[in-house]
Amino acid sequence: MAATKASDFQYTLMIHVLNAIKEYKIVGMTTNMWTDDKCVLYLRLTVHFVKAAKLFSTVLSLEHFQDDVKNTENVKET
Repeated sequence: MAATKASDFQYTLMIHVLNAIKEYKIVGMTTNMWTDDKCVLYLRLTVHFVKAAKLFSTVLSLEHFQDDVKNTENVKET
């Protein structure tokens, strides 16, 4: 069940990115990782594009890690 949910999410994310590229031709993407004051780790994916000479940014994904061990394997799974 979790694999289907992840697959659906990845497909939806891919569609949003492809639509942005088609519409705006050039997009930039950034990732950010941080912890809050309760030491919860977050990962954010943002797409950036220019429309009518104005920069726009849209968060495509914001995930938090519940696992106590914060390592590259946990990031890959998200």
